[in-house]
Amino acid sequence: MLIAVFAPLAFLDGQVGRLFREFALALAASLFCSSIVALTLAPVLASMLFKARPADRAHRPSLIDRLFNRLSAAYTRLLEGLVKRVWIGVALFLVLLGASALFMTLVKQEFVPYEDRGGFFISVVGPEGASFPAMLDVMDEVEAPLVKRLGGEVERILVRVPGFGAGDEVNSGFLIATLSGWDSGRRGSDVISQEVSHEVANLLDARAFVIPRQGFGLRLSQPVQVTIGGGTFDELAAWRDRVLARARDELPGLVRLDSDYRATKPQIELDIDMDKAADLGVTHLQIAQTLETFMSGRRVTTYEDDGEEYNVLIQAPDPARRTPDVLNELYVRSSQNQLVPLAMLVSPRDVAAAATLNRLDRVRTITLSAGLAPGYTLGAALSDLETLIREELPEQVQINYSGESRDFKDSAQSIFLVFGMALLVVYLVLAAQFESFVHPLVVMTTVPLAIFGALLGLLTFDQSFNIYSQIGLVMLIGMAAKNGILIVEFANQQRDAGMPFDAALVSAAAIRLRPILMTTLSTVAGAVPLILSSGAGAEARMILGLVIFGGVALSAVITLVVVPCFYALMCRHTGSPDQRAHTLEALQDPARAAAADAPSAPATVKT
Repeated sequence: MLIAVFAPLAFLDGQVGRLFREFALALAASLFCSSIVALTLAPVLASMLFKARPADRAHRPSLIDRLFNRLSAAYTRLLEGLVKRVWIGVALFLVLLGASALFMTLVKQEFVPYEDRGGFFISVVGPEGASFPAMLDVMDEVEAPLVKRLGGEVERILVRVPGFGAGDEVNSGFLIATLSGWDSGRRGSDVISQEVSHEVANLLDARAFVIPRQGFGLRLSQPVQVTIGGGTFDELAAWRDRVLARARDELPGLVRLDSDYRATKPQIELDIDMDKAADLGVTHLQIAQTLETFMSGRRVTTYEDDGEEYNVLIQAPDPARRTPDVLNELYVRSSQNQLVPLAMLVSPRDVAAAATLNRLDRVRTITLSAGLAPGYTLGAALSDLETLIREELPEQVQINYSGESRDFKDSAQSIFLVFGMALLVVYLVLAAQFESFVHPLVVMTTVPLAIFGALLGLLTFDQSFNIYSQIGLVMLIGMAAKNGILIVEFANQQRDAGMPFDAALVSAAAIRLRPILMTTLSTVAGAVPLILSSGAGAEARMILGLVIFGGVALSAVITLVVVPCFYALMCRHTGSPDQRAHTLEALQDPARAAAADAPSAPATVKT
């Protein structure tokens, strides 16, 4: 059944699918191997290591046996009362189900938790039109706080001008800081990056953004990326200013607020005097081709050399294209084959425009970006910012997400698909094993109990619900259902042996108490090292350990009460696989079936 839970996860797509795919395949393979070992090697080792005790030797129960016997006796008395009052277990289940829904709204949510990855990035944006030497001076200022830490907490610095993806622009820079190893006794990368962020926040000629290294994926942008779309870019810019102004005042958890639209790039626009151009026999196409040839170059022909064909481009030399005064030296040929000075036809005008105009789904958009203050999660930031946008801007504004924010939204939707697929597969597998559609429902009442325990563990230790928590919840489906299977399967066996319904249920739950507690303790003990771990990646391991610890521990205890109540409520008038086998035998051999239907001695197991 556990293999059936994880196998479908290997077919998911996207960022979440990549992580779940590797996890699901590795865990399914390990479970398959462990099942083979349990069915082959474990019995052989048991026959070799455990020796039968002579019948004439008196056996004195050990301390653990005496404790389990007392616990089993107390549990049996509890079950005898619960079987007659099943509403207690049903009410407990409904209360915990509601508490799980409440805890889901209270727990912090984010895509991935913060992890100390041993470094951080600094993205620098200079003024539009800045030259390469000017950006080198800016990067020297950004680099200064890190240079003084070299040899201590900082091990290596890499500076790049221009930044990644800048294209032809040189008004950007990027810095990669690698911190010293864990054994050096350095402070956390979050503390160091915050100090550096304060030191580079007041640059005069540029803006610097410190970006932590992420534990999942490679993003060189700030975590909060919200796009607003609709209308013209002038309208979007006005809306952006209103949102950012309110966000700075009302959302202190958002830091380094910025946008990708800045109409600050210096440009020269040429206004063509169309009347004068028409009088002189010059078209706007001729003017455009002349400017294209002079400024950006144009292919005029090709030539061949040694069998290779080369393009011939004509363009003015670089020094001649640096100032608009050169327009006075350009001429355009008119329809009368006369050269007309270009300055007579155009009027230059200095303007400021945006370097890029972005669209999403053919809609004009501006992306608002921000970092997160310590303790402020991505889920809370996106919720607060979206509420602010809805309150401040018109209804026609379209809100979308990009970068890590989009990954977070996609993962929040994917977890419902993943969880639903896992529940469906578990139900179908159990229905095939029990040959019933009712018994699997009883077993699966353990899943909400495990979710309650997992969320309680996250809230208790102030941890977030993220992609690693989602992995833990998927694991809990199989772990929690296992305890319910032990009780339901053995209760069916007791009923097949001829025991009355109530007695079979009480006996099955009491006999299975010890294996349930043993497997629970072993699983919980395996999760403790994850919770107490330290070093690289400890943050993710701790969250996974808390989900397993809380989910398995609480679900096992509550399962011992809830599953018998639901079994008594839903399965009193159901049969079992053996009962159906007896029915088939009756159709084939009535005499043999009559003997098989005769009540046999109840099965007893010594605890």
